Amino acid sequence: MVATRRPQLVELTLRSFHLNLLRRLRAPRLIINIDPAWGSEEDDREVERICRQYFEVVDIRRPEVPGFGAAVRWTWSEVATEWFLHLEDDWLLAWRINPDHLATQLNDLRVGQVQLSNASRRRRWRLTPHVIATSPGFIRRTFAEIAVDHMDPALDPEKQFYQGHNPVGAAALSAYRTRFYGGPFTPQLMRDTGRMWRKVRGLRKRVVEGASIWVDADRKKPMSAYSANMDRMERRLNWSRLLPEV
Repeated sequence: MVATRRPQLVELTLRSFHLNLLRRLRAPRLIINIDPAWGSEEDDREVERICRQYFEVVDIRRPEVPGFGAAVRWTWSEVATEWFLHLEDDWLLAWRINPDHLATQLNDLRVGQVQLSNASRRRRWRLTPHVIATSPGFIRRTFAEIAVDHMDPALDPEKQFYQGHNPVGAAALSAYRTRFYGGPFTPQLMRDTGRMWRKVRGLRKRVVEGASIWVDADRKKPMSAYSANMDRMERRLNWSRLLPEV
């Protein structure tokens, strides 16, 4: 998991994945990078406390300066299992995932990633050319090892491989394919909880020469919009317990 000092978002992310997937799998270990961004040292400690509620073992890296590429590179390099679940701290898993269906999709040796952010129905059930995505999804360790060996930690870990900033790395990963979880009738699994968090603070992301930077947006949303959005997310998580598995 890559995270910043945003305990409310971290808690919602981990609770949603625990309720809708991880409690039915053996997932005792969390590898987490907590970047020193936006929050306080107290928020940092609260993020760790939340993580230890859900995992038996929590391995933490706390760099001195934030760095998205470096965070992804470190977390992926620490993995020891054939497959692992990569998380960002600002997503909610809104449906219960069927572990047997998931296992079937992981068994395809051509696949390096099974992405859970399946917003586009046209892409489901299809193998697509390799793309590194850091939204939540399952990643094969051999795929991750190649990516780590070629990843420039100063650049955006996604865009450097498919926007021409890292052609050698892109070529090294070209044998793998990406699958989006489910089929054309699978509902949208993920909800982005970070978008409104950014809007109320007037932040937007830009990519400059392959590196992601945060800049001021033209306007801010009122904090009440964020509170209302989080209330909707909480209700959506509560409803997920009553919905069928996908």
